[in-house]
Amino acid sequence: GADLVIVAAGPFQGMPLTALEACIAEQVPYIDVADDRDFVCRAYELAESAATNGALALIGCSVVPGLTSLLTRFAQPTIPRITQTKICISPGTRHPRGPGSFACLLSTVGREFSAPADGRETPVTGWTEPERVSFPAPMGDRTAYRVVDIADHFIQPRYFGTRTVEFRIGSELGALNLLLSAVRRARLAFRIPLSWLVGIGRVLIQVAALFGSTAGGVLVEV
Repeated sequence: GADLVIVAAGPFQGMPLTALEACIAEQVPYIDVADDRDFVCRAYELAESAATNGALALIGCSVVPGLTSLLTRFAQPTIPRITQTKICISPGTRHPRGPGSFACLLSTVGREFSAPADGRETPVTGWTEPERVSFPAPMGDRTAYRVVDIADHFIQPRYFGTRTVEFRIGSELGALNLLLSAVRRARLAFRIPLSWLVGIGRVLIQVAALFGSTAGGVLVEV
C-alpha cells in the first residue's frame, strides 16, 4: 500500500534487488541512493526491462552518482565531448559517519577493482594513487585516494561517453590519510578481516573528529 519507496543500498556486491522488484510488480515509484557500481548496474538492467510497464524507478540519487552526474551535465554545454571526469570527495571529520559508511570505504582497502581508463577497464587498488586536490575555500588543498568501485564508473561512460573516470576520497587531516594508508598495508600483510577494519577505522575517525572541522565538499572536474 506504499505510495513511494526509498531505499539506501549498501556497499557490497550481490545485494538483492527485492525492493525494486516488489515496487515494479506493484507499480510503486522507487528511489534509491545506491552508490555501489554492481548494485546500480543490476538495478538499471531490471528497471529498463520493466520500463514498458510504466514503473518509475530512479537509481543512484545520492551525491554519487546523482549529484556528480548533474554537475557533469552542467559542464556539458561548454565541453560537448567529455573524455575524462575526475570526482573528488572530502568530508569534514567533525561529525563521524556510521558503520555502513565505514564498511563501504574500507571494503576495498588493499583490494583490486576496475575503473574506465581511456575506454578500457583498468585495475585499481583501493586506497592508492594519492593526489593533491584544490577545493574552494574554506576547504583548501587536500589529499585524496582512489578508494572504491563507485557507480560513476558505470554512469559516466553510459550518459556522457566519458572514457576515463577517476573517483577519489580523502580526509581533511593528513595524519588520518597516512593512518588509513597504513591500515591498507597492514591488511595486505596480515589479511585483516573487514569487520576488524570497520572497528579500527571508526576509532581513528572518532579521535580525528576532535581535531577536524565541518568543512566538506565534492568536486567534479570535467
